[in-house]
Amino acid sequence: RLADIIAPIVGEFRALAGARGLPLVADDANAVVLTDPVLLGRVLRNLVSNAIKYTDTGGVEIQCGPVTAGQLAVTVGDTGRGIAEAEHERIFSEYYQLDNPERDRNKGLGLGLAIVRRTLGLLKHPITLDSRPGAGSRFTIVLPAGDAAQIVHADEPAENAPTRRARLLVIDDEKGVRAGMATLLADRGLEVVTAASAAEAIANLDPAALPDLLICDYRLREHLS
Repeated sequence: RLADIIAPIVGEFRALAGARGLPLVADDANAVVLTDPVLLGRVLRNLVSNAIKYTDTGGVEIQCGPVTAGQLAVTVGDTGRGIAEAEHERIFSEYYQLDNPERDRNKGLGLGLAIVRRTLGLLKHPITLDSRPGAGSRFTIVLPAGDAAQIVHADEPAENAPTRRARLLVIDDEKGVRAGMATLLADRGLEVVTAASAAEAIANLDPAALPDLLICDYRLREHLS
């Protein structure tokens, strides 16, 4: 149910929107869609966060409605500054930011909408943008309609559930990143080993307990990648 995805997002961002004097509202989304709720939730969080960030007056709204038979649309709309048509495609590129010519990392890295597009590509959910300067923006995602009788709940045990915790190896040359990743992943019930380099990881790995997954920083020290 879309409501199960959207309601927590509204609850999460309502205070932030309120601090900027913006109402954040959403339709009563009782519709059922066929999707990955975790990935769609991340996409909508990104869009709502951006909408709040770039809106000074008016508000932010999440709307849901039918498109064609078997399809529904979720739209995140705002009354913000809007985006020029020439930028509509560029904003989905990695490391592209409209309002950060000085490349201030405190304003982020410009990856949010690139991740949105790639995630929706994996889910096979098209996204469109309707926006112009001074008239706000509307990001619309088209989703296949689902069957309420087939809803899968997160607390239901999965078939063939693993008999042990998955082991993850995290390689990053920044100590704070390693510590944060270790905490985050351990909180998800995963077994985590961290290292500052590939050499350190190899030296410390237990051959009897090799990792199931490697998460590695793209560029490491000493020109390693």
